[in-house]
Amino acid sequence: MQWDTPIPPPEAAEILARMSSFKEATVYKVGQSYLGKDIWAMDLMPPVDATHWSQAKQTTLKPTVVYSARQHANEVSSTSHTLKLAELLLTDPAYRDKLKKVNVVFHPITNPDGAQLAYDLQKITPNFMLHAGYLGSLGVDVVSGQWDADPMYPETGVRPKIWRTWLPDIFLNPHGYPSHEWVQLFSEYAAWVRTRAVETRDYWTMRGWWMPGFAWLDDPRYPRHKEAQMKLLQMITEYAKQAPSRFPGYETMYDVPHIRHKLADFRLQYEVGRNLSYRVAWMQDQALPDLARSSMVKVLASDLQLYMANLVVDVLYGVIDPRVRLS
Repeated sequence: MQWDTPIPPPEAAEILARMSSFKEATVYKVGQSYLGKDIWAMDLMPPVDATHWSQAKQTTLKPTVVYSARQHANEVSSTSHTLKLAELLLTDPAYRDKLKKVNVVFHPITNPDGAQLAYDLQKITPNFMLHAGYLGSLGVDVVSGQWDADPMYPETGVRPKIWRTWLPDIFLNPHGYPSHEWVQLFSEYAAWVRTRAVETRDYWTMRGWWMPGFAWLDDPRYPRHKEAQMKLLQMITEYAKQAPSRFPGYETMYDVPHIRHKLADFRLQYEVGRNLSYRVAWMQDQALPDLARSSMVKVLASDLQLYMANLVVDVLYGVIDPRVRLS
């Protein structure tokens, strides 16, 4: 696996072909794109000594995770890091041992037409956004109408096909951060017009500053889902708190008093915003709309996002000095 240049569809296919020489790998054609490019997938599991075997049986015996990458094909890193994981699972004994506990399915390029276009364009204008490669060959996202019986693109049906074949426990859709994310609010960037209503523009929020979110399924029909997802959230939180400190005398970043103070201040403002949001929603349900409070919620939510984004940058890039009290 090379990290120096974006991986176009032919190179991804070549990598899968080399990986197919390992007895743990099963590589197969899973579809074809609108412009006729082959789409490939790969199953990784301990060798099965049989002439016939069933994905349904395999996924019943142990969990299955699917990595379906490069939906937005100018986000090139998603193909690279998923194939790197596949390489580790095949070549590193510690990683390979994990295949005894989980089946892993790789679908490295969901949008091969866009991937090829973005690759060709970056050879001409490597510093441009290359947003033409973000979408499919007809200028629409390749997952548009994903669950329709007859979607616009033939490649749109590949993910549902993999899903129905394996019925996986986890289905991941890795993305990436190309230059098209690095746009700030009020920077004279016109934003995307996403619909025919031209006043509807999508700036996202602080492009390029990753704003993590964590949602969960809270449904009485699936009582185990929320419990499992809360465990995942707790694990993520504990790993984040263990990030090594770059300040002398503190083992982790979470131990720095001024950082803890800032996080506590953010949590306080977050709780205020959450309670105000619930209040506004309740008043809407009671047919008592409050435009003033609704506006306050919007302003507060925007301020909190900016506050957290700036705090993350300050902490990670050394702007915060633990010797100076923060206001």
